[in-house]
Amino acid sequence: MKNQIENPQIKLESNALLPNHHISREVLAFGYPQGIEGKILELVRYTIPSGIILPPHSHPGMQIERIELGVLTYTVIEGTAKVIRANQHTQLLQAGETIYLCSGDSLTEPAGMIHYAKNETNSPIILYSSSLFEVNQPKVITTAPQSCIGKLWDG
Repeated sequence: MKNQIENPQIKLESNALLPNHHISREVLAFGYPQGIEGKILELVRYTIPSGIILPPHSHPGMQIERIELGVLTYTVIEGTAKVIRANQHTQLLQAGETIYLCSGDSLTEPAGMIHYAKNETNSPIILYSSSLFEVNQPKVITTAPQSCIGKLWDG
């Protein structure tokens, strides 16, 4: 398979987040599933420092996350996310709803679902993410210009 030899261990793409965010993206494992041409399956560990706001964005394929450490404030703008709490309680998060995701909680994000998240705590958040995306596609697609981002969080 040509163009699939590249090591995807990269920092988040420049269009993924606001400039100067120091979110680390560490690819722990990756592979190219047989029978699904042009796709990459990744397992990634993200570290999100205190005070970081991830702007409204979506992903080009399904992504599943698990909060390992910390509390993530998570809001769906368009679409539906599935949340499974550490106690196995399942809920659907609809557009306009915000939730606090804690250690042990998991989340399924379908392709194209628009959402944003914040670390409102004084501690970093560590989350693990598994995704199935097209090879050589951006991992994150922002959906609002930077000039509009602040308006979402101004009372």
